[in-house]
Amino acid sequence: MKEKVLITGANGFIGSHLTEACLQKGFEVHAAVRKNSSMELFRSLVTPADSLKIVYPVYADREELADLFKRERYTYIVHNAGITKTRQQETYNHINAELTKNLGAAVVNAGIDLRRFVLISSLAALGPVSYAGQGDRPRPVTGYGRSKLLAETYLRAIKGLPVTVIRPTAVYGPGEKDLLIVFRLLAGGWDLSMGRKPQKLSFVYVQDLVSAILLAMKEQPGNWASFDISDGAMYERYALSDAFVRSSRVKTRRLHVPTQLVKALALLNEGLSSVSGRYPALNGDKVKELTAENWYCDITPARIGLGYDPQFSLDKGMDETVRWYRAHKWL
Repeated sequence: MKEKVLITGANGFIGSHLTEACLQKGFEVHAAVRKNSSMELFRSLVTPADSLKIVYPVYADREELADLFKRERYTYIVHNAGITKTRQQETYNHINAELTKNLGAAVVNAGIDLRRFVLISSLAALGPVSYAGQGDRPRPVTGYGRSKLLAETYLRAIKGLPVTVIRPTAVYGPGEKDLLIVFRLLAGGWDLSMGRKPQKLSFVYVQDLVSAILLAMKEQPGNWASFDISDGAMYERYALSDAFVRSSRVKTRRLHVPTQLVKALALLNEGLSSVSGRYPALNGDKVKELTAENWYCDITPARIGLGYDPQFSLDKGMDETVRWYRAHKWL
């Protein structure tokens, strides 16, 4: 009998890649999505299989979740669903933390033999450090990061739940939409850089992240483990745009935009969003992330504890990303 895995947020960027990888590994995959949510990206990345089932959990209802778990007897749960942009901290906390707690509590209430509950958190839950590498962690600087840290705290308090937390840094690859905004500007010849202060950045190609998640599904000593995930390198502030230029062979003009001007634009965007009803990609929290001095990510524990071995440098991953964007006419 095939091992069964529930993947929440399966129709998103990371979830779609993970679903495809799990199917290739021979798992029976239950892809948890919201009703009426877009499946466009999912269909472009996932090969249909007899061992794939779409499910619609009600995350706010612990009893219904427990009934689902009793019925399906999942071997693994990978909780990848969440929200990355919203105006209210309360909304972040409800969706990213409270509903995560519901899932964990429902597993325990159902009494199933779950081998691992893998939470896809974020390096944002730890926050940045200074350029010199100094600073206490966790110290999240955004509402999203605070909600992810709260989700980790909730899960750690649930007795008997075997949890592994994966905290990826900035993830890129086929199907990613936030960085696509930057890539389209670059493809149009504009390399916009916020301010001039030096930065240290980290990235991870989506397939390396998926590999880390698959490794995290294995049983760990004890009921709690956490790992930060990147490609293992540290990059200066222009590395991402330079890699895109090398891969796409476009010519760009670098323009440094004053940070205060970007902050003002972000505030304007947030104000306009109250009319449009859609929270903008460029907002105050995003500016905090983009201007942070150092997104240091130590993957030594993941190498040792998981056997994680990233295969994609920034250039190699960018080549794959640009190729996919162009093939699907996103660029």
